[in-house]
Amino acid sequence: MFNFFRKNPLIHNVNVRKAINYIIDKQRIQDEVFGGMEPVAKGIFPTSILKNPNSKGYNKDIRKARELMRLSGVNNGKITFGVSKNASKDTSHYRLASILKENLKELGINLEIIEIEPRRYYDFDSIQDTDMILYGWLGDSGTADNFIEPLIDINNASNLSKYDNPHLLELLNTAKATRNPYTYNEILCNLDNIIFEDAPYVFLSHISSVYAVAKDVKGLVVHPLNSIKYENVWR
Repeated sequence: MFNFFRKNPLIHNVNVRKAINYIIDKQRIQDEVFGGMEPVAKGIFPTSILKNPNSKGYNKDIRKARELMRLSGVNNGKITFGVSKNASKDTSHYRLASILKENLKELGINLEIIEIEPRRYYDFDSIQDTDMILYGWLGDSGTADNFIEPLIDINNASNLSKYDNPHLLELLNTAKATRNPYTYNEILCNLDNIIFEDAPYVFLSHISSVYAVAKDVKGLVVHPLNSIKYENVWR
């Protein structure tokens, strides 16, 4: 998550944010940090909540990343990244930070790792001292508008990045007012595309739950809220 509360010019330059998204090896992060259990994110929405046919993701592309840095007018700089402090340096936070540092170096950006006490990781005082932190989000209704609203409303306490684009809330309110599911989906896909181009986050992965299922079990479908209707399951 980029922290827009900070005054770092790298964070406030959209071409730099997009370059960072292109330079980070997200598949490597999935394999080495998250155990290969989570799908690489192509945007802000999990596909279980919103299926956007235009989602293409930021696959690692050094050429595109360097071209975007050239367009940004920024040659180099420093970004601070907060990790949850641990005596062991082999936690997911430290492994992630190590890969980010290696990747950003390819753009001439130095990543400075800042250790934060675990209980204070998401405190405002801690966040305002770092340009980036690791942040995950779960919706509580399974609908796309419910999922995204806290992340784009500047006045919502869950918008830790302080990302602010009033047009997105206008689109969201229009979507919530419509009764046509096709129009709703079209508006949310448009909103998704805008966020993708604005790159306010490094889109890493979508949180997943893993189930072990016997081959002869049929009808098992996991809801986006991680619930299962067992009356639909048989063998």
